[in-house]
Amino acid sequence: MKKLPLLFTAAAAMLAGHACGYDSPAMSKADLVIVDGVITNMTARARGGGSPFGGEARELRDLDDLVETAYGTGRLGLHRGHAPIEAVLSAFLGIDHEQMHVYMEDERLNLADTAKRLGLEPDKLVATLVESFMPYVREAVDNGVITEQDAPQWRGRLEDAFRKRVYWQG
Repeated sequence: MKKLPLLFTAAAAMLAGHACGYDSPAMSKADLVIVDGVITNMTARARGGGSPFGGEARELRDLDDLVETAYGTGRLGLHRGHAPIEAVLSAFLGIDHEQMHVYMEDERLNLADTAKRLGLEPDKLVATLVESFMPYVREAVDNGVITEQDAPQWRGRLEDAFRKRVYWQG
């Protein structure tokens, strides 16, 4: 079992904006908006790594793909493929991609147990992930794909999918 020297606590790293990602720059502390332990102003890339979502909400199928992306890919076990949400995970957990793999592969922790190990609440992680996908739901409203009244239903579907992903037992 590989041990990680953590230079920061997860909370300090999160507040410092320590984030990594394929196309998202690190956010500074001033850039992050954290309300009751939930990051409310990050947009996940929501694509890549085999994600069915193409990055735009122009038709109803795009929202179905967004929910499928939120759930992840079961064939990848506890990992579930986190390229579409990597920057958000890194910002919330305060660890980089390599450290996530140590917890999830070497120690067999799911995202909920990883958050707990770092002193964070898994439900706050779920809420942060949902918030990171909501700009795509708002885009669907703006594009006339769904109505404002439909948006809470899509939030609920995203929450269900992310909850399953975060608490996934493999």
